[in-house]
This record gives sequence, C-alpha cells and structure tokens, in this order.
Amino acid sequence: MSPRRTLPLVPVQGTGSIAPSPAVVERLHSLPLQTVDNISAAFPGIPVEEIRTASHFQNIRLLSTATCAMRCGYPGDDTVWCHNEGMIRNGLRDADLDALRATVAGIRRERGITQVTLAGLEPRLSDDFVRFIAHLRADGIAKISLVSHGLKLLDWLERLKDAGLSDIVLSVQAFEREAYADIMGHDAFPNALKVIDLAVAIGMPVAINRVLLRGFHDDIPGFLDWIDRRRLRVRLYDVMWMPRQDDQWLRNHISWQEITHLWSGRTERITVWTYGLPGRVNMVWWLRGGASIETNLNYPRTQHTAPVCQNCRVKDACLEGWMGCGIRITPDLKATGCVLRPDLALPLTTSDGRYVEASRLDEYVAGTDHRNSWESPCCSTANASFFPASSPTTPSPSPSPARPWNTARRSS
Repeated sequence: MSPRRTLPLVPVQGTGSIAPSPAVVERLHSLPLQTVDNISAAFPGIPVEEIRTASHFQNIRLLSTATCAMRCGYPGDDTVWCHNEGMIRNGLRDADLDALRATVAGIRRERGITQVTLAGLEPRLSDDFVRFIAHLRADGIAKISLVSHGLKLLDWLERLKDAGLSDIVLSVQAFEREAYADIMGHDAFPNALKVIDLAVAIGMPVAINRVLLRGFHDDIPGFLDWIDRRRLRVRLYDVMWMPRQDDQWLRNHISWQEITHLWSGRTERITVWTYGLPGRVNMVWWLRGGASIETNLNYPRTQHTAPVCQNCRVKDACLEGWMGCGIRITPDLKATGCVLRPDLALPLTTSDGRYVEASRLDEYVAGTDHRNSWESPCCSTANASFFPASSPTTPSPSPSPARPWNTARRSS
C-alpha cells in the first residue's frame, strides 16, 4: 500500500503529448459496445428500453471549491487520474455562496433547471453550506445531489438532509481497504462504509461512483452482492484519458465492457438514455436483487455532436462530450463545458458586475459561440497551467456578488 498523503497540492502529471496517442485512440475505438444496437445484440435475453432526448442534461453542477484531500491516482505512480472537474486543484478560492446562489437563480429562470449537483472537488461542509442548500430549495430547485468522498459526512449528513439535500453520491474507488488507500491516498474505507450505512438508516438515497482500474477489479463480485443486499446504485466509470498521461492510461485502463459477465447474468432489464447533445449514452442495468449498475457508452466518435468539438485536438479520446454533465459552474463563476478544455470557460459575470446575457449563455451551452477558440489546442500556451508540473498557481480572488441576472429572454 502506498498512500499519496505526501503528494504536492497540485498533482504531478505525466510528460507525454497533449493530444492522445494512436494507441489510446485505437483502444477506445475498439470497444465492442458503441451503439444501442450493439447492446441488444450482445445481450439478446435482456429487454432493452431506449429513451431519447434532444437536449443536454437539465442539470447545474456547482463547484463550490477547488480543494480536495484525496489524491485519486494510478497505484504505484505519482500521476493523478482525477480530472479535478477541469480546475487546477487548490488554484481557486472557495466560491462566494451568495453569488453562486444568485447565478443559479438566473439560470434556473431562463432554462427551467430544477436539479443541482453539488460537487468539486470535495464540497466544503459548514453552517453556510447547510443554509445554501436550504436557500436552493426555497428558490425552486427540486432535487439537490451531493458528490463526496464522505470524509466528514458522518457529522453533517442528517443536517444536510433536513436542509433539503435529496441524495448523495459517494466516490469509492475500491471495495477493499488497502486498495482504497492505494488508489485514493487516504485510509478512509471504513468511514465510507459508515456513511453509506448512515444514509440508508436515515432514508437518504445513496449511489456509489467508482472508476475502474486494471488489476483492481477482482472485488467486483463481492461488491455486487453487497450493493444488492442494500438495493444501491453503483456507477462504474472507465478511467478518463488525460493529456500527457498516455502511458499511465494504457497500463491501467480497463473498460466495464470487459467485465459485463460479472453482472449480466443477474440483470433483468436495461434502460438506455441517449442525449442528442452531447451525444452521450447512459445505461442502467437493473439487477434482480434490487440494485442497479450505471455505465456510459464511451465512444468518442459519437459523443461530439456540438460544433465546438469538431476541430478539437483531444476529441478522439474525450469521454464526456460538450456539457456532458450539464452546466458546470466553477467557484469563480465561470461556466465550463468540458473538463479537458478549461480554456473554453465562459465568465458568467462581466467587468461591470452584470451577469452574461441569457442569449449568450444559450449559444455557449449549444457549443456554437467560441469565436477563435474552436481550433485552439488543449493546454495551449494560454492554458498551460491546467496540467502544471510543479507548484500551484496563486489563488484567484473570490467572486463578488453581481447585480441581478440580465432579464433578456432566450433567443429562439
């Protein structure tokens, strides 16, 4: 076991190229399940229901902080695979929650958003954060989810639920204590189990996020038995390729598609959601015992339906797609559409303290309003600090609350 407690605040990254190597592209494009028809053919005895939608996820992903105590990385290597929500870890000051609330209110009115996910990186827990959740519910947000590693949740979960938190998503990258510590950098597996048990006890829906790594998936059968007994949902993700990490990714990548035999025999039906933008396909495998497994059809050639993606240098290895998790808002009040292209972030406040025009945000969300940045390479000179090799950048100042959202209606 080699916990990463001694890593620098900004994770050490690899030294390879910015664009994916041919070997990376070949591996991603050779995965057998690329379409819904592939799924139906591969599992003929399992009913498949398809739900299509033309729009992106109707969700706002709020990042109140850019800090995290975890160091989710490749075992035996100092390279961190976590995409940090597209932010420089510890490179931004925590969000002004009043300004963040006002921003959400404006977007909610203009776009009919009713769901918020509180993420990035490990959401801070405080009395102000509890009040923030209560305010979001009072403002008309119907569902509020919290993504967390759970390090401090035992003391806060009941208060968060009382304030209006709808559910939690717990990141657990291994279901064995030593492997958990080796991957995530903290010996906190027993705490994660206690958080899950507490959530179940107080009636808080809980899902588990897990990124698959080669050589660290032998615990999956026991893991499935465990979630079945608790009727939980687990989200299994392929590790995302990151610029300059070709070698590490190739050594450690294993797709959920390679281990479907572990749960296909206990699956009673499959539901597939296909999103026109970003062209993303989500699947849920409903197990007979009551649990479920969520996966993504990560096929880059079909995930890049937004115009901004067409000339991007990293599109052949990008597993998220434009607005793949909905509208992501960083602590400095910027909208970001791609975790691999932070250079495309849109400031939501102007220099004179006003919010961006609603029509401009519409164009941004659609991936059509990026002027000359369409062909700019990921991690260009202007964006070289996204994958720094040494010390963290100076934190940017906290955003100041702006005047009310511009009331211009959306363009047709």
